[in-house]
Amino acid sequence: MSFQPPLLADVLNEQPSSGNVLSSTNHSIDDAEQPSIVGSKSSSPAEISNTEGWHSQAATTTYLSSDVPPPLEVEHVPSNYEPSLLLKAYAFALLPFISLWPELSINGQAFFVASPLQRGIPTGSEVYANGQLYQHANSMQTDATPIFQSNHGDFFEWLNKYVNSVRDESLQDPTKTAEYEQRYQQYKREADQEYQKCIEDYQKVTETDKSLNFQAYMSKYGKTYIQACDLRDQALSLLTGSDVRRAKQTFDSAQARLEHHLGNNMKCSLQDFDVGNNTPLDGGHNNFIYRPLYFLSGYDSAATSWINKNFQGAPPVELMLDLRGSASRSWRELGFPQFDKEPPSDILGNIPVGLRAVIKCAGIGFFEVGRGLWNIESFRYVLPKLMLDADKILTNKVYKTRRLLLAYNVELLISLTKASAEEMAVSNSKLDIFADLLSGMPFTPDVNGDLRAGIHSSSGYPVLLGALAEKC
Repeated sequence: MSFQPPLLADVLNEQPSSGNVLSSTNHSIDDAEQPSIVGSKSSSPAEISNTEGWHSQAATTTYLSSDVPPPLEVEHVPSNYEPSLLLKAYAFALLPFISLWPELSINGQAFFVASPLQRGIPTGSEVYANGQLYQHANSMQTDATPIFQSNHGDFFEWLNKYVNSVRDESLQDPTKTAEYEQRYQQYKREADQEYQKCIEDYQKVTETDKSLNFQAYMSKYGKTYIQACDLRDQALSLLTGSDVRRAKQTFDSAQARLEHHLGNNMKCSLQDFDVGNNTPLDGGHNNFIYRPLYFLSGYDSAATSWINKNFQGAPPVELMLDLRGSASRSWRELGFPQFDKEPPSDILGNIPVGLRAVIKCAGIGFFEVGRGLWNIESFRYVLPKLMLDADKILTNKVYKTRRLLLAYNVELLISLTKASAEEMAVSNSKLDIFADLLSGMPFTPDVNGDLRAGIHSSSGYPVLLGALAEKC
C-alpha cells in the first residue's frame, strides 16, 4: 500500500501554536536589516515577488491626463501579428543603450520594448520600488511580440516548479524518500492554498476597512497558514541533505511572505504609489509583504543623477527614429527572426514620407537584473533530469529577464507634414500609425499646419523603456 500523508486539517489540532506569526523557529523580522534594491549586491539587495499574482493590478496608476492613451496590454497576440516599421525603428533607436551585440538571436536573446507610459521604478521609497521591480523583472516574455509585458508570467514560480520536478538521484532508500517527498509536496500545496484563502479573505475585509494592514490581519487570522508552513518545513527536513533538497528549502525561504530572509527575499509594499509626486499614497510603509529577491545594482544613484541634471536644465538626450534604415535591417538583430520576410517594393510600406519621430529623455541606461539566493543559473545543466511525469511545459525554454532599460523624463514626439496628413486623410484628431505600442495618439496642428503628436512620461521617477531577455 502506498504512503498517504495526513491531510492538513487532520494534523492542525495536534500542532502547537507557533506563537509569533511573523517569525518561525530561526527567523525574525528586523527593519534595520532590510536591504535596498538599489544598492550593490554586497549591500544585501532587496527583492520582490509577484508569486501570488493578486497584487498585479493594484498598483496601476495613470501617468498622464485622460486624453493620452494608456500602454497596450498584450495578453493574446494574433497568429498573423506583424509589428509595425515604426515599432522596429523605435526598438533600433533604443537597442544601443541595452546591448551592442550585432545579432541577439544568435545568443538566444531578444529586446522587448515598452512605451514611455509603462510604469518604471520609484526612487527614495524602497518598499514601493521593490513592488515595481518585481513586476518587471519576474515577468516572462513571449517572442510572439517584441512588446514588453510587465507582470506577465512568473519566473520565480516557474523555476520553483522545475526544482520540485527533478529526480534527486543522490538520495538513498528510494521507497522511504518517495514517502517523504510525497508528504512534502502535499504540505507545500496546502500551504499555498491556505495563503490564497488568506489573501482572498483579506481583500474582502479591506473593501470596508482600508486601515487594516496585511501583517496585522495575518497575526490574527493567519494561524492556519503558519501551521501549514511549519508542516511543510518539517516534511522537508526529513529528506536527506542533497543539493536538490537544499534548493527546495531556498525557494520556500524566498517565498516566506511574512518573514524576512536576508539575501533571499525583501519587503514589498501592498499599497499604491503616487507616480506624479513620487510619494506613497498611504503615507508610510506599514502594509507590506515579503517577496522573492530581485535587485538592480547602482540604480538609485543613476536615477538621482538623471533627476538632478534635469532639474539643473541639462540638455536632453535625443534619439531620432530612422525609418528607412530600420526597414532594411533584420529583426534577427533584435532577437525576432520570425518577423523577417521579403521586403516590399515600397520599403517604407504605409509610413508617410513626411513622418518624423524622436525620443527625448533626461537620462537613460540599462541595469543588470540580480536575483536572490533562490536563483539557479544554468539550472537545466546544474540540476538532475526532470522526472518522467513532470509537466511538459517545463521542457520548453522560457525568456528570463537579464537587463532593464530605464530612462527619466521621456518624450516621444511624432510630426507629420500637412501634405502627408491630407494624403492620409487623418480624422478624429487621432494618429493610429503606432497602434501596436500606442493607439490613437492625439495631435494638434502647428503654425505651419503640420501635425504634432507626443506623449510624456511621468516626471516622478524613471520609466521602463525595455528589457533584454534570454532563453533558458
